[in-house]
Amino acid sequence: MITVFDDAYIQTKKVKQGASHMNPEMVPLADWMLKKYGVAPLNIIYTNTLNAGERTRTIEIIFEYCEQQKLFLENQFVLKGAIKKKILKFFKWNIDVRSENKLLNWLLKPLPYFKNEPLVTSSSFMPLAIEEANSNISDEDIQLLKKQIAEIEIWRIVRNSTHAIFFFYTESNLKEFDNSAFKEKLSLKYFPLIKKYDEYNYITVYSISICLDSKENFDKKYGSNWFYYLR
Repeated sequence: MITVFDDAYIQTKKVKQGASHMNPEMVPLADWMLKKYGVAPLNIIYTNTLNAGERTRTIEIIFEYCEQQKLFLENQFVLKGAIKKKILKFFKWNIDVRSENKLLNWLLKPLPYFKNEPLVTSSSFMPLAIEEANSNISDEDIQLLKKQIAEIEIWRIVRNSTHAIFFFYTESNLKEFDNSAFKEKLSLKYFPLIKKYDEYNYITVYSISICLDSKENFDKKYGSNWFYYLR
């Protein structure tokens, strides 16, 4: 699973923007997945690194949408075992990545695969793009939003991943406004701020995650520590 800070996300952004393309060596795997499962990954990134004498190989399959990724998952993070085996089998027999020496590749094909078989992981691009858009909202825009809802005593508005967290001062204030109608009102106010940075037209007013909390809870439960709160 990748983050907005990873090279894999930056590379995939360029693919989505049309400024770059998937590694040609990975295209056969993407085409096979489309034919086999009806879903084409947005990008596939293969890495082969050597750290402290230990080699790590990873196949990162990046789908555009969460719904596409979920078709391949056993649970929230792990690929279905049968699908993973089929991906590795195709990778082993159809993509020459074990060596830059093509003759050596051809000779190795009948042999058992290297014992450190690649780790197969997956991610979704859309939530990462929404997270990046959310992080791009300026502090000035957040302060203007606070003024727009000045009739309500809001301590802070915090952007975290794909969420916007509105902090009241006290738990009693929070309980007064903790309802779906109020959250919808906040979504309508927040939407223009994040939409400005929605490069791929992913975001609707209904896809914004509005959370409510209180400074009182933040101070008591998390010791006023943002590291513990946001991790």
